[in-house]
Amino acid sequence: MEQTPDQTAEQTDVQHEVIRRNVDLDVSAEQLWQLISDPERLAEWLGEAVDLDLQPGGTGAITDDGVLKFVHVDRVDIGKQLSFSWWEPDQPQHTAQVVFDIAPLAGGGSRLRITETMSLGATASITPTARQARWEARVCALWACTVVAALIA
Repeated sequence: MEQTPDQTAEQTDVQHEVIRRNVDLDVSAEQLWQLISDPERLAEWLGEAVDLDLQPGGTGAITDDGVLKFVHVDRVDIGKQLSFSWWEPDQPQHTAQVVFDIAPLAGGGSRLRITETMSLGATASITPTARQARWEARVCALWACTVVAALIA
């Protein structure tokens, strides 16, 4: 797993904060797509429990670090992009959008670009540093999934 330097948290305007992560993985773009588009595989790295209808307009829930989040699937571009919005049930006004973009790399690997955009009000209970740390933990878990996939392939 190689992390590119643009791991950032930034305030884009008065109302939004964006966290971006790029990670290069030693799996094909097709294998990476399975890890982000299959709810069972998502549960291996994104949250403890994932119950999603992964099609545009689909809904569901993810339990992330013990916190229930409702989910609305915004966009699915098979093999390339998954975009969803998520929020805690008692804070629907504080919705964050998560976008996973996949790009193939020379040599058979792939790059996952993760972008989470949230309203600043949604971050009141957690600092940007803590949000970045949570994404770091998720990416490490994703990397572990790719290692397991490579070992059993």
